[in-house]
Amino acid sequence: SSQTKFAPAFRAGKLSVSPTYSPPSCLNTSCLRLSFHLQSNLVATCGADSTVQLFDLAQQRQLSTLTGHTKKVTAAVWGTNSCLVTASNDKTVRFWQHTAADADGNASDNGYGSWACGVVGSEHSGEVRGLALHPSGQYVVSVSEDATWAWWDVAAGSCLKQV
Repeated sequence: SSQTKFAPAFRAGKLSVSPTYSPPSCLNTSCLRLSFHLQSNLVATCGADSTVQLFDLAQQRQLSTLTGHTKKVTAAVWGTNSCLVTASNDKTVRFWQHTAADADGNASDNGYGSWACGVVGSEHSGEVRGLALHPSGQYVVSVSEDATWAWWDVAAGSCLKQV
């Protein structure tokens, strides 16, 4: 079977596509969603395998695989300070932060450093199906099968209100 391949390159702030690169998480596993970082070359994919994979599109390489969710990852959005927020069928919302240096202060992974889940939000009693980012990038809203939505502060990873 024929697979579509693409090679992203950033020129004057725009993404151009040519037939040379296959992002592994979208072609070799079940990728449910993806989210582009608006101010960098990063993209996050949401996997049916409960992982989030981070890619640098300009360098055409995978940076990291984020683990912690126990069921399908259903959504991802990038908040302020490159905080990545993910939602899952495991009924949680996770807030991922990166460090640009390792424990010794050395830049690692070409400046992207390592990623860790700083907060796990478990306000929902049903599977979390989606996320919406406020235009300021400071807040995110999650929606769940429990018929509620929750308003989150991205920087603090705290639930401000659940309705």
